[in-house]
Amino acid sequence: MGVSVYGVNLTLMWTMIGLYALHKERPGLAGMLYGLAGLTMLYSLPITFAVGMYLLLRSRKDSLRFFLGFLAVFGIANLVLAFVPGYLEQVIFY
Repeated sequence: MGVSVYGVNLTLMWTMIGLYALHKERPGLAGMLYGLAGLTMLYSLPITFAVGMYLLLRSRKDSLRFFLGFLAVFGIANLVLAFVPGYLEQVIFY
């Protein structure tokens, strides 16, 4: 058993807490939690996109808060890590 199992568990944890935040009508916090899920494993990004599109159909204001929260965590972390030698090749382009 590899360490990827722990990544899946963490990704699922962040995703489910994000769904709970959406249920409590906290789209900004949900976006941040989905950003953490995306940082844990990139496999969660299609789910993040689907949730964002659902919010876009429901409310533009909520979808904007969601995507800003997501970009605050996922975007800034990847922007900082992009300056680490080999990060983009080993993580993003792999």
